[in-house]
Amino acid sequence: MKRLLTWFSILAGTVTLIGGLYAVDCHYAKADKLELVEQSLKQYIQQNRANWLQERLYMLEDRYYNKEMPQSVKEEFRRLKNEHDAIIRKLDAG
Repeated sequence: MKRLLTWFSILAGTVTLIGGLYAVDCHYAKADKLELVEQSLKQYIQQNRANWLQERLYMLEDRYYNKEMPQSVKEEFRRLKNEHDAIIRKLDAG
């Protein structure tokens, strides 16, 4: 009887150990996938921002095609262009 109890304890310990290792493996595998999804989401958001900036730049260029841009519009155009270029550089690098 004592021998049976010992074997049962060893079996229960082994199953518990294997289950624990499996749980740890699943947790870290999901953490890697979560990091990849997070990175993709950040890239998607940056791409959307770059697209919006480009549309805004085109709109300003079209509006003032053969006209002189007021100083405030020129400043905004430069700011938008700089932000757009920075986002594109970041997306190309990453």
